Parts: sequence; C-alpha cells; structure tokens
Amino acid sequence: MTYQLTEREQRLLQDAQQYGSEHFLPHAATWDREGIFPTETFLQAGRDGYLGLNTAREFGGRGLSFLETALIYQGLARSSFPFVLAMECHNNMTYEMSVFKSSAAVRGMLAQMISGEKILGFGFTEPQAGSDPSAMTSYAKKVPGGYLVNGCKTWVTNGSQASLFDVTVKLEEPEAREMITLLIDIPSEGLRITHDMKTMGGNVLSKATIVLTDCFVPEDRVVSTHGYRDALWSVLLARIFTPAMAIGLCEEALEQTAAYLARRSQFGQPLLKQRPLQWKLVELQTKVAAGRHLVYHTAACMDSGRNPDQEAAMSKLYCGDLAMEVTTACCQLFGAEGYRTGNVLERLMREAKMISVIDGTSEIQKLILGNMLERAYLPDKRYQLSKKMEESL
Repeated sequence: MTYQLTEREQRLLQDAQQYGSEHFLPHAATWDREGIFPTETFLQAGRDGYLGLNTAREFGGRGLSFLETALIYQGLARSSFPFVLAMECHNNMTYEMSVFKSSAAVRGMLAQMISGEKILGFGFTEPQAGSDPSAMTSYAKKVPGGYLVNGCKTWVTNGSQASLFDVTVKLEEPEAREMITLLIDIPSEGLRITHDMKTMGGNVLSKATIVLTDCFVPEDRVVSTHGYRDALWSVLLARIFTPAMAIGLCEEALEQTAAYLARRSQFGQPLLKQRPLQWKLVELQTKVAAGRHLVYHTAACMDSGRNPDQEAAMSKLYCGDLAMEVTTACCQLFGAEGYRTGNVLERLMREAKMISVIDGTSEIQKLILGNMLERAYLPDKRYQLSKKMEESL
C-alpha cells in the first residue's frame, strides 16, 4: 500500500510544523534546561485546536482521523518532542473517555480537558509493575457512593501539572485480575503527589509519583470498568502516535545537520560537499522515509477499523531505535560542536533516548512481535489435535 497525502493532509502537517516553530521552538531549550512546563502554552494549544485532535466534535474535539492526527504530531514534534508528548498523552485520554463507557460526569468534563483548562495525568505504571501490569498492587475497594483507592503510581505523565489523574487499579484487592480506571480530582483527601523524576532529557514533561491512601473517588468518576483491556488499548494509541513524533524529531535533526554542514567549510569547501558525509545523510534520510511510511500505514490501518497490533509494535520498535541512530549520527557530524551543551543536536539526542523506553521498550516490542511469530509458525499442538478430531467426526 502506498500513500500520497491529500492536499488537506499536507496542509495539516505543514501548519503543525509552522505552529510548533512559532510557539514551541523559541522556548524548547529553556523548557528543557530549567524543567519548565509551559502551562500557558498548553492552554494556547487548546485554544488553537491542538488538544482533542481525534476526539469527536460533539465533545468539543476536531474529529480528525488517526492518520491526520499522526501528521500533526509529526509536524509539532520537530520543535519540542517532550512537550508534544505531554499533549499527546492528554489527547489520548480525552479520546478514550469519549469512546469508552465513561460516566456522564466524566464526559461532561471533556470540553474543559480539550480546552486545556484541565490537564490530565496518566497513572498506570507502579514501582514493581511496568512491562508486567499483572504485578500491579494498587486497588480500589467498592464502598457506598464510590471507591476507596490505595497504592502508588510512578512515572505519572503530566503528574506535577495535572488537575485530574486517570488511574488504572485492580478491583477490590491487590491480587485481583479485574481492573478499573478512575478519574481522581486534585486535590483529593488521601492523594499525595511526591517527587518529579528528573531525567537526562525531556524535563519539560513531568514524571511524578503519587501515593493513594484510602483516597475516596465518587462512583460517577468511572472512566472504564474494563481497566486492563482499555489501558492496553491506550498503549496501542501511543504506539501509533509516538513513532510519528519520532519521525518529526529525526527530520529536524537531519535538517539541522545538513544546514550546518552546508555553512561550515573545511579544506576550502563546505563540509556538505564531502562524499562520505553526504552518503551518511542520504542513508539516514532513506531510513527516515521508510519509517515515515510505516507510521502512515499503521495509522491508516487504524482508520480502516483494523487493530494494527503488529504494525504498531514494528513502528514503535523501528522509529524508536531510528531516532537514537539518527540523532547520534547527526551529533557526530557536528563534531565537537554537537557535544556542546545547548547545541540543538545535543538536546535532540537526549530527547530521542526517551522514545526507545516509553510506551514499552524496544525489547518489549520485540517480545510482542516474537510471540506473534510463535503463534503463526508454532501453533499449539493440542489445538491441532483437537482440530483433526473435529474434522474426523
């Protein structure tokens, strides 16, 4: 399947790139260096239609397709990947609340979420439960009028700025299999926000830890009664959109590097005229073009109504590793200048490292894809035997 973007799709991509260049790029280095989350910029993005991208219009969103949404993230991420990641996580949660069987009270707040007035924090990971959600121990016990929640969530995206937490916990006890997702107000009695993780890059994005001790959540704040299934579906959304942002980051790194090599001369000519440097850029451009088409294909599969589990895992794996490869190579092409604190490639390379870790590490994507291979080529023998018996009857 090949893709020729329509005029509308091309315009969405170009407008997003221009918007990020005007509103995010001038401040991106400062946000990163000082760990600032620009709340006013987030609000402005909401006013300008960059929140609630694929949430239906009836809830105040734009009702865009998955491909159109991916294109916007690709364009925006060229200016500040971590800030756009904060937007994407918020947007995914608003979309989910609009399509899950969320309560009327939860849906009634969607307009404020889409405007940016209420920022959502995503609470799924726990200190002992990351890639293995079954190890989760936080739980909600049903009580008259609602639930009492106990436990700890870490790496909570937007945790320090959120006015609402979207939290998935086990139901009734830590050993339970059933899960529920609740929307918790900030502040709430029994909810404590502790330290914000500081990381090597992307510190515009807060990554807080929250502790819940008999925190009461009203019954009308249920986001999903199928918490585990729907949380995994939200991870699928992230594996469609995060690779799109990775492609935007790669494009920015390549453009910055080509421009630098064109203006810097050594041995009497621009560095860009040196064949080995040209060839390296060409190799990287080719890989980014391949990643771009994989991203578009995955989003288009989602738009067609097919669950693109395999494509999303491949896209996340390929684009996550590619972002690190591209930014590392481009940093090298800058020479010592690329290693300087404050250089754009130094920042992009630190941000790129996030991509192969968040939303399931590259190793987890390989595990997912490996399991798919096993199911395809090593079918369960008991199933084969029962099938033969069935056919013989």
